[in-house]
Amino acid sequence: MSSVKLPFEHTASMVVEIESEGHRAFENMRVKVEIPALESILSNGHVVPLARGGAKWTSRCLGRDGKGVGVYAIHHNGELKYIGKTNGPTMSFSTRLRRELQEIASGGKHIYPKLASLTVPPDIKVTLFTKQQIEELVAVEGTTLAPWQKIEIFEATLIQVLGPSLQLHQLGRMANYAVRRISPEKIDQIISTQRNRLPKTGRVPEDDRRDTPGSHSSARR
Repeated sequence: MSSVKLPFEHTASMVVEIESEGHRAFENMRVKVEIPALESILSNGHVVPLARGGAKWTSRCLGRDGKGVGVYAIHHNGELKYIGKTNGPTMSFSTRLRRELQEIASGGKHIYPKLASLTVPPDIKVTLFTKQQIEELVAVEGTTLAPWQKIEIFEATLIQVLGPSLQLHQLGRMANYAVRRISPEKIDQIISTQRNRLPKTGRVPEDDRRDTPGSHSSARR
């Protein structure tokens, strides 16, 4: 079935399935997202330097995929730090990552200060998921999605399932939504299920989960 060689091990991958409910127009729609094993994501990747001050940043470190589009995962010392995507069909990995890794292009904002605070070595790395690879990892039934829509879905799914350390606030927003929309019993069921499915290195520590704004425990206080 796969026409694109994927540089990731699938032996410990996860599959997330999303089915529509309660709307007749989409009652037969299903989206299936295959997530490569976290260990496989962390063992791949290009070494990417930070360009401090007025230093230039070159996209040669990204290899031939630098001109492509898709989703990227920044990691350091065996920890997933951040997951992002190229914005729109014309923005390449090179352009997007320059805005993350070059102090001038980032304006010294967003995640640049966090990345600049990391101890190097070990190197900061980025693993790229190209548009063609995402086409193989996101399967759709009952509807048609454009490549950029699959990129959006893949990025959001990776963030929610793998929990990068610089994006825990996004998990908190999901928790706030859940508290408003889902019963406490259902929230407990979801948390229990995800806890069992997450790789050990991708889990949010118990103390952090309890303290997350909008978490179930916070909602009861």
